[in-house]
Amino acid sequence: MQQMQNFLESMIRHAVSDFEAKNYDASEKLLMKVLQAQKNNLPALHIMGLIRAIQERHPEAADCFKKALVISPQEPSLYYNLAKALSSYGRNLEAIKYHQKSVELAGNNPEAWVNYGNSLVLLGRENEAIKMFEKALTLNPASIDALLNLGECYRQLEIYERALEYFKSAIQLDEASHLGWLGRGRVEASLKDSESAIKSYIQCLHLNPEGINGYLELGLIYLSLMRHADALSCYQKAHKMYPSEEFLLGKILNLSLVTCSWTVLPELISEISLKITQGFKIAYPFTVLSAIDSPDLQLRAAQIWAENFQLTSPLKKEKISLKSRGKIRIGYFSADFYNHATLHLMADFFEKHDKTRFEIFAFSYGKEIKDSMFERVATQFDGYYYIGNESDEEVAKMAREMDLDIAVDLKGYTYDGRPGIFMQKAAPLQVNYLGYPGTLGTSNVDYIIADPILIPEALQKFYSEKIIYLPNSYQINDPQRLISTREYSRKELGLPEDAFIYCGFNQHYKILPAMFDVWARILNRVDDSILWLLVDDDVAKNNLRNEIELRGINPNRLFFADKIPTAEHLSRMKLGDLFLDTYPCNSHTTASDALWVGLPILTYQGDSFSARVASSLLIAIELPELVTSSLNDYENLAVELAVNRDKLKDIKCKLESNRLTTTLFNSTLTTHHIESAYEKIVDLAINKMQSKNIYIN
Repeated sequence: MQQMQNFLESMIRHAVSDFEAKNYDASEKLLMKVLQAQKNNLPALHIMGLIRAIQERHPEAADCFKKALVISPQEPSLYYNLAKALSSYGRNLEAIKYHQKSVELAGNNPEAWVNYGNSLVLLGRENEAIKMFEKALTLNPASIDALLNLGECYRQLEIYERALEYFKSAIQLDEASHLGWLGRGRVEASLKDSESAIKSYIQCLHLNPEGINGYLELGLIYLSLMRHADALSCYQKAHKMYPSEEFLLGKILNLSLVTCSWTVLPELISEISLKITQGFKIAYPFTVLSAIDSPDLQLRAAQIWAENFQLTSPLKKEKISLKSRGKIRIGYFSADFYNHATLHLMADFFEKHDKTRFEIFAFSYGKEIKDSMFERVATQFDGYYYIGNESDEEVAKMAREMDLDIAVDLKGYTYDGRPGIFMQKAAPLQVNYLGYPGTLGTSNVDYIIADPILIPEALQKFYSEKIIYLPNSYQINDPQRLISTREYSRKELGLPEDAFIYCGFNQHYKILPAMFDVWARILNRVDDSILWLLVDDDVAKNNLRNEIELRGINPNRLFFADKIPTAEHLSRMKLGDLFLDTYPCNSHTTASDALWVGLPILTYQGDSFSARVASSLLIAIELPELVTSSLNDYENLAVELAVNRDKLKDIKCKLESNRLTTTLFNSTLTTHHIESAYEKIVDLAINKMQSKNIYIN
């Protein structure tokens, strides 16, 4: 027996030696033999637990430490390692009691206090965690981990000056602490000290060039400064090292579009399309609809993104019910209750809303800009609420307590959107309208407002919402849209006097290579023509000049317009001869702007919502001849209208005649249709009838 014991002790000594030499496989083999012979061997269980933790087999590590504790219930290191293992696979609440026992038995171990604090942080108990980290610091004033964790706790609590002090202290103790520089950069970014943050992130990456967080954080700062090319470079480096990082490839696609960097765009779109079909978290839905004309892929991307929301207090639909009442109560949720495209379309709608049948409320979470547009609409609501400082859960609860019948999401998955409010179910009926040209991919939103052009019946299956079909265009318009009285001349804008001006005033991220190919061919076929675009990014301008030259066109035929106030821009648009629409993401507000000032817009109709908006507007204003069904037809018609000026003149005369006599700018009629839709869906809900597609006549 003694001989066996001596043999086992010899194997353990060799296992410890291998473990210390980081030869974990050899150590594991020896320990397995020991445990086969003696399953309750304390040193073998302890070391095996440490190996399993290193291998990230945390449940097995925890099992080893628990078995060891049965043998030695007063050993503090076992409690310490068990708690750490439990935390490593999300068992933080269970870990707390072992952390408590660890510091009770070995209160002079600063690492034990740090790990205790880490578990509390993971439970969202930062104020308690701070006490643990402070205790660790009293035991070891040179504890980098304690300083870093204190900095991070105060950062999470938004006590930024205090957080900055701790990160700076960590860096003073160890200038090579990349985590210290990373934390410092994050705090400086929160304090809007962008230049300091950039320096901190660059130092972090110098010390840890393989660290993805440094690139991601630096990219965010560059984005905030509109340094899109620098942000793109950061994200590309991060993706090269960590290709599986969620949604990173979509960010690269977005910035490639924003900077008109098209070198690998086809391959990028192809890879993203494949990853979406495989269910990966790869790209934001809005980026997908900007680049990929596929209702199927757009739906799947939206579903993946919707699944990404974690509800803090999920609500069962049956707990929220409509009650029969006099007025229908509607909440409009947006970040854009100011001089923004949304109000350019909806201001008149809010004014015309029938206050005898509806109570309407604004929930604003964007910039608080109290300009003339805000002043115009704010008084039209029965209540205006700024909710920018409230959580999604708090806003949804507030909306429910106000007993809303319908919540209308005017942003969806666009920039500054708050879809989490709708995931929490702000009202019994929830509607996706206007801001996001596509499906939200979630059962939490009941309806989408569209029209028969936008969503043909054959494509209904690609929308998670039931569809409210307005009889004309879905787009509400403000017939009070102001056009500046200032008359621009081509000369003052640096445009050639006698050229035929093709213009495209969409945001330039909507310009894709395939359509740019068509535009270049149009310029090649029409000698006296130029292309006039709205681009405010210098990198994008240079890239577009290079791209047009690669297509055999002199870059001098490419002109760029700066952004100016809307009323003046509308007046300036009149200088164009023909507006060339983008694909796969059409003009939306920009298209109705062009039609409002009498500028014809030529579009190619695709399959998805975002690729059919201009078609919807043109058919509503009775100009279907400007809707094409192929890029070849688009190109030929663009050339024909430049060559046959009489035909273009006839179209302009027709546009001028139709502008105020057709349905597109008849906001009174569109308001009536939307209100009828609200009444129908409320009636269905009150009578407990299943939601269905609604057709308004």
